[in-house]
Amino acid sequence: LKSGYLIVPPALEIDAWEWMNNTYYPTTGKNANAKNPFVNWAKPISTPYISAIVSGGSDTAWYVVVDKNYAEGVWVAFLDGQETPTVESKVGFEIDGMAFKVRVDFGVAVVDYRALYKNAGA
Repeated sequence: LKSGYLIVPPALEIDAWEWMNNTYYPTTGKNANAKNPFVNWAKPISTPYISAIVSGGSDTAWYVVVDKNYAEGVWVAFLDGQETPTVESKVGFEIDGMAFKVRVDFGVAVVDYRALYKNAGA
């Protein structure tokens, strides 16, 4: 039952997969034989953009986003309902070649904060 996404920087990718896919806690010590309550709860996603842009350079911050079937956290709207990119091209006159311009007009709004969670990490 995957009901969300665990978004992590590349430094935490292996840990995220272990937490989401092991029946028992992926640690040693007192919790070694304890059941993992988070098994199969979320799908781990690793992206370098989390640490570089969103978290201000942190390699330990991680996020949980609930599946949209449970709660809508973000709405995306497109200008005039145009969801596909607009592509324009121009044949070069001064140089041999062609120039392309691609544009997508959209907006994003957070509509339910309960569907999104950020942990600053250690």
